[in-house]
Amino acid sequence: MEFEKEIFISYAWGGESEQFVNQLDETLQAKGIKIIRDKRELGYKGSIKTFMERIGRGKCALA
Repeated sequence: MEFEKEIFISYAWGGESEQFVNQLDETLQAKGIKIIRDKRELGYKGSIKTFMERIGRGKCALA
């Protein structure tokens, strides 16, 4: 599935905040909006600098 819209989201891993983000992720993807989460997108030993630059180019970020 290709997404036209994407939202970067920063949250505390684990607990209630991650449960909330998991539900939000499912809901928004069903509406054609992709959630970009570092935990999923960055990968093992991924470049945090590159990821942060990508967020900077994004149009929407939630914290």
